[in-house]
Amino acid sequence: MKQTWLSTNFFVFFFTWGIFLPYWTVWLITKGLTAQQAGIVISIGLLVRAFSTSYIFPALCKRYWLSHVSLIVAFLSLIILVCFLPFNNLAGLMLVMVFFSLIYPMLLPINETKASILSKEENGIDYGKCRLWGSFGFILSSVLTGWVASKNANNIIYLFLLGNLFILILSLIRSPSSLRVKLSQRAGGSFELLKSKSFLICLLLSMVLQGTHAAYYNYGVIYLKHIGINSVYIGGILVLAVLAEIGFFYISNRVFTKFDVATMFLLAGIASIIRWSSVYFFENLLVFVFSQPLHALTFGLV
Repeated sequence: MKQTWLSTNFFVFFFTWGIFLPYWTVWLITKGLTAQQAGIVISIGLLVRAFSTSYIFPALCKRYWLSHVSLIVAFLSLIILVCFLPFNNLAGLMLVMVFFSLIYPMLLPINETKASILSKEENGIDYGKCRLWGSFGFILSSVLTGWVASKNANNIIYLFLLGNLFILILSLIRSPSSLRVKLSQRAGGSFELLKSKSFLICLLLSMVLQGTHAAYYNYGVIYLKHIGINSVYIGGILVLAVLAEIGFFYISNRVFTKFDVATMFLLAGIASIIRWSSVYFFENLLVFVFSQPLHALTFGLV
């Protein structure tokens, strides 16, 4: 029962994540923004998200039960998402994006924390199988949103609203007793890490490599439209990267156990250079499709 509950939470959240990451820029453009303006809005959101998940989420977990935090975040995410509808200008959309990015992205660490606690406290909970349902949710939403966008890109937000409504409904269902806890964090832990040169190097490399994926998620759909791909097929093309990621995680424990961190960063860097250079120099569908499996290394390995 608890395995099913956790799997459903992952599925529904990543269903919304599969709408937000690749298609939110497209929806912002339907509100009258240019691609550059939409990119600015998304970038501001990413900065706010980094602050929110690093500081606001831990602070909430210290004060409230995790199950209550989940409900509060789900409710506020839905309310703020509705606030996007009346705005058709850069200032208004950016303002709502700031508030939305303070709240909605916390659902990601909330689900991971739920999984971590349940895997530790409850016998029989298999994190890998539960998380796999999240990948299926992401795949389904990517394909479905591509189809919806091909009919009318403005409908993207309504599908997103529906997904967030289901998150709220799930949050109203009584959660396992092990999640009715407050979480604490040792004071100064983050600052201690900043004293480590190795950590700072790894952090910088991760920022650069993951930053490329921020651009990919923000502009990937626009790029495919630019080279003449019908929106109905775009979701299926983007899914190839997620499938490669799933395959990578399936074999990673066997293949990469003996690799040290430096080697894995090197492999990810080489794969990233190949992937993004090929996409830049060859505006071709086949090149883009064959670059998608490299996502397993450029994203999964990091």
